[in-house]
Amino acid sequence: MKLSAKGSYAIKAMLNIAMNDGKEPKTLLELAQYQGISLSYLEQLFALLRKSNLVSGVRGPGGGYKLSLSPHEISVAQIIKAIHNESVVGSNPERKDDMIWNKFNDKLYAYLDTVTLDSLMRDDIGNIVHESNNELKTSTSEI
Repeated sequence: MKLSAKGSYAIKAMLNIAMNDGKEPKTLLELAQYQGISLSYLEQLFALLRKSNLVSGVRGPGGGYKLSLSPHEISVAQIIKAIHNESVVGSNPERKDDMIWNKFNDKLYAYLDTVTLDSLMRDDIGNIVHESNNELKTSTSEI
């Protein structure tokens, strides 16, 4: 099973905000440029993340988005559910093979509920994102 592009972009953006250490909010433009995706696509994802109370917007100069909860309170499962509004694997509960997929889906979400933004930041992948954040800050300050 492969994570959807939507899920991947949302998780990366949320991790990028979390790595900001709660300092100034991150703009969608910064996040879109960092990920190499369109601003309008990211706006759609953040509308869903905001609706699920995972991020909050800060208006005005210096505005952008920040996490609504601390990184240890936001799981990967919450992010995926927020942007998909459904299970990762769709099914018909009356079919035997679909019942198996439903069980798999439940176990997958149970695991993803244990993976938080904080745990990702503490992992080696978090170090990579943190270094990339520093590179992004340097490149945007040169503009």
